[in-house]
Amino acid sequence: MTVLALTGGDIALIVLAVGWVLLVLFLCFVLLNTFRVLESTKMTIDAMREETIPLLRKAKTSVGKTTRKSTASNSWLVAGNRMSAASSDSLAWWRRRRAAHW
Repeated sequence: MTVLALTGGDIALIVLAVGWVLLVLFLCFVLLNTFRVLESTKMTIDAMREETIPLLRKAKTSVGKTTRKSTASNSWLVAGNRMSAASSDSLAWWRRRRAAHW
């Protein structure tokens, strides 16, 4: 049986190698947890996308309908304004005629 004689340098190299192994294991652990967080974030984003796309479509449809109704209301208001102006012109004409007649 042979006994290996280790010098101080040999022991330092073994300690350094063990330190590197522990560092690599720690980095693997951190990378694994980072992967899990990224995967969870991706799943959350996908779920939100699935929920928001139909909502955005509904909002787009609602805005389109509101715009059309607003345009129709605006045309009614313009027509009413014209009728009101014509009515006030007729009333002014009638008053002038009445004043001239008296």
